[in-house]
Amino acid sequence: MIKNSTLQHIMFPALLLLASGNCFAYEGYANGCPEYEMPIVIVAPVMDPIKMDYTKTAKELIALSDPEMMNNGDLIPAGLTKFGLKLDGQGEIIFHTVTGENGGGTCAQISRYEFSMRLEDPIVYVASEIPYGSCAYEEVMAHENRHLAAAYTMLDEVLPVTEGYIRDFLEHQGIVRGRTREEVNRILQDGIDEYLKGLNQSIIGVSKKLQLEIDSEEEYARLAEACDGEVSKIINKAIRGTPSKRRVRQDFD
Repeated sequence: MIKNSTLQHIMFPALLLLASGNCFAYEGYANGCPEYEMPIVIVAPVMDPIKMDYTKTAKELIALSDPEMMNNGDLIPAGLTKFGLKLDGQGEIIFHTVTGENGGGTCAQISRYEFSMRLEDPIVYVASEIPYGSCAYEEVMAHENRHLAAAYTMLDEVLPVTEGYIRDFLEHQGIVRGRTREEVNRILQDGIDEYLKGLNQSIIGVSKKLQLEIDSEEEYARLAEACDGEVSKIINKAIRGTPSKRRVRQDFD
């Protein structure tokens, strides 16, 4: 049994096109080992329920925001969406003992691998100064819903693609031969761990790019003028001395 391989938590919404390169483990049919068997690969989404929070002020939302996204002081959050994406993988290994003219040792391959993407603890914040049900509230929620929609679309579109990439990697990794079970187990474990770390990095990079496309300057300008400027007036009053602009975005932690 391969140990549970939980990668780091990352905060983002995204659509994802993954690159299939960079396999780090050993490949091929080892001398004296049985023929490679195609493994069972299962991928599944896991989604936590969405929570709403109307208790945080605009100033408090600044404190919750990603500092990278706060470099422009003209942009003040009226809403914020945060969630984690947790990638988990767990697999099974079959072992074969090798004897005879090819020498002793152990052959092994991953025979089953289960992979999940979990949308973890999604929460939407709307600044408490925004009246519930108002035009400003509807504009803020419409923006935050775009972030949530991107997250769910990611799960729908990425998981089938990810299943194919994992199958390709496992076939490329193939059968490993070593002196002991512990040795081949380590090789297989290290290989899939490194591959999933690369997958994780790809997700982060593409996600941030797509996030910025949602939180564009054009979107900020539109929101500043929405509802006859109601959003800007409310946030400007809440945070005196700031420009009459506001920012609605997804944070990355």
